[in-house]
Parts: sequence; structure tokens; C-alpha cells
Amino acid sequence: MLQFDDASLARLIRAVRAVPYDKRKIFLKKLGAAIDPSPALRRYRNRNGPLPLVVVDAPDSRRDLAFFLKAHGVRLPDESPPSLAAGLGELIKRWRRGEQLIPASSTFTAAAPLPTTPAS
Repeated sequence: MLQFDDASLARLIRAVRAVPYDKRKIFLKKLGAAIDPSPALRRYRNRNGPLPLVVVDAPDSRRDLAFFLKAHGVRLPDESPPSLAAGLGELIKRWRRGEQLIPASSTFTAAAPLPTTPAS
């Protein structure tokens, strides 16, 4: 498992933003293979899909993310980063199990799936 401090993660995000959008997927795949060439991790990613990366940088982001998670039935003890990360993990587990993520009492509505573009 890789651990980044805030400065390292910021440098990585700036570097990724500098890569043209249509080449980012290849760039990130090569970067991931260079950093962690673990065959077990590659098998896991091939079987379960890519691991989500959530970057939240808005001033009210913690409060908004906490509201979103609570609206979807995820219990949070507080709005600290570890608590929010655990909450996101729980929401992803529910999604992978195929549970409905939009509760009836929620103000959020399910959006239509985004159109997919053919891989080139």
C-alpha cells in the first residue's frame, strides 16, 4: 500500500493534470505498473475493476461528503478524514454488493448512466 503526504499527492495530481486528457489512462496505467508491479494486485484490479480515487478539495467538502454519506444510510461518528474514508469504503462495499444506494427518503436522484466511448 502506498502512502502519500499532502505535498506528494498534490505533486502527483498536478503531474496527471499536465498530461493530455486522452492520454491520462495510459499514463496512469504505466505509472501504477511502475510503482506497484504486484501480480496479485493486477489480478485483483482485473477482476474487480479499478480502485476509485476521490479527490475532494472544495472548502465545504467534508460537510458535503458527510451529508451525502449520511443521506445514503452510512453512519459516521464525525467528519474527520479517517471517518469519511471509512464511510466511502462502506458505500463502495454496498455498491459492489449491488445494494440500492439511493434511499427513498433521499433528495438525490439516480442519474442516467454516462455514455461510454469505445476504447482506442
